[in-house]
Amino acid sequence: MTKKEKRKEEILDAAANAFYTNGYSATSLDEITKEVGCSKRTIYNEFASKDGIFKELIITNTNQVISVLENKKFESSDLKENLVHFGFTLMNTYMQPKMVGVFKVILNESTRFPELGKIFFENGPKKGTEVLKRILKNAASLKQTKEFDEDNADYFIGMLRSNIHLRVLLGLKETPKEEELKKYVEGAVDIFLNGVAK
Repeated sequence: MTKKEKRKEEILDAAANAFYTNGYSATSLDEITKEVGCSKRTIYNEFASKDGIFKELIITNTNQVISVLENKKFESSDLKENLVHFGFTLMNTYMQPKMVGVFKVILNESTRFPELGKIFFENGPKKGTEVLKRILKNAASLKQTKEFDEDNADYFIGMLRSNIHLRVLLGLKETPKEEELKKYVEGAVDIFLNGVAK
C-alpha cells in the first residue's frame, strides 16, 4: 500500500467513525481532519467534499460485499445448497460492523440526501439481487423451479433480512454468531422453497 493509499484509508476510517457516531449532517470536515491529522486541502484533493467522502465510503463498503458474492461459486446442482450458500454469505457480510454503520446512516439521511440512498442501492442491494437472479434463473432452466420470476429474488432477500437484520440495526441484538446465522438462513430457504402450509 502506498503512502497516498494509506492516507486515503485513514481518512475513510475517520469519516466512517464520525458519520456513524454523529450522522452525516452533523459531521464536519474539521472533525475528520482533526482525527486524521491532515488538512482540508488533502481531503478536497482526494474526495472534493464531505459528500465525496461519504460516496466513496458507500462504494468501498458495498463493493466489498458484492465482490464476496460475485467471487463465490454457486455451481452446485442443488438449488437449496446454492440458496443457503448465497444467503449466509450475504447476511454474514451485511452484519459486519461497517456495513451496519452504512445502513444506519443511509436510513437516517436518505430523505434529505436521496442521492446517497441511490448510490447505496445501485452499488449494493441491486447488485446482490442480480447475483441471486442468476442462481434462480439457472435453477429454472434446470427445471428445479417454476418458470423464472424476477420478483422471487426480492421475496427471498426480504425473508433473509427481515427482523434479524432490523434488530441488529436498532441495537436490540448483537451480531449473530455464524451458527445462529446459518440456522436462520436454512430456515428461510426451507420456507422459500416449500412454504409453510401443510
